[in-house]
Amino acid sequence: MNVGFRIKQLREKLGFSQSELAHRAGLAQSTLSYLESGIKSPSIDTLLQICDALGVSISELLGKEIDDRIPEHIRPLLSHIKNLTPDQAQKLAEFIKSMVERK
Repeated sequence: MNVGFRIKQLREKLGFSQSELAHRAGLAQSTLSYLESGIKSPSIDTLLQICDALGVSISELLGKEIDDRIPEHIRPLLSHIKNLTPDQAQKLAEFIKSMVERK
């Protein structure tokens, strides 16, 4: 699924016109039209503006695309990682870095 299609899907689910979503996101309607049709790709800043206007997180917007890029053997780790404290996450990152450097 491309990101433009997903934006359109969420916009229509909320009952927003292109004009309304563009206004809420601080974009020109033509920009939103180009994004939804796949003519242009959004910058991260633009994606964040659209997410705010739609009331969704970036992971909700890109969900499947992000999941498709994560190797299958890594996915089970993610549910555990989400529950770590910042300190634990930092320690885990350091541990993983040391493992990768030992290859």
